[in-house]
Amino acid sequence: MLPNRDVLDMAKRECKGDASPEEIAWLHDEENRIAWCHALITALSDSDSQMVFHKTRIEMMAKDVELGLKDHNDFDEEKLKFDEWLRKAQRYRNGINKRLSEVKTILSNLDSLEIVEENTRLSRAIIEHKRASFEGDYTAEPHDIRLWSTIIDK
Repeated sequence: MLPNRDVLDMAKRECKGDASPEEIAWLHDEENRIAWCHALITALSDSDSQMVFHKTRIEMMAKDVELGLKDHNDFDEEKLKFDEWLRKAQRYRNGINKRLSEVKTILSNLDSLEIVEENTRLSRAIIEHKRASFEGDYTAEPHDIRLWSTIIDK
């Protein structure tokens, strides 16, 4: 099996239609489908994390404009870039979601699908915990940072 990073990159390329025929064959191979599914879950988590980061950045810039710390024109330019990025990011995320559903359907006869679904629930809970802690006055502790890195570093 290829290292996790390669599987993640292959899965992302496959969703975009950029994967080679060899990569597609590897992903569709019965013994690699679970790794493919996990890679798609990680890609979805990565996408969610990026959306949270960029949304928070734009919200902070808007507050800076309200306080007079940032020029309104600069914010408008950044907001336009963000809106364009968000549309692309949502299309990408929808593509990953669609492919993940297809892979889960392929795996539906396997007991390991329950493990994949639990991994999805846990990944989303970790992302929600990270998002909530950044929105509040919470100071991340070392165990939080290690937990969050399991989602981003896969």
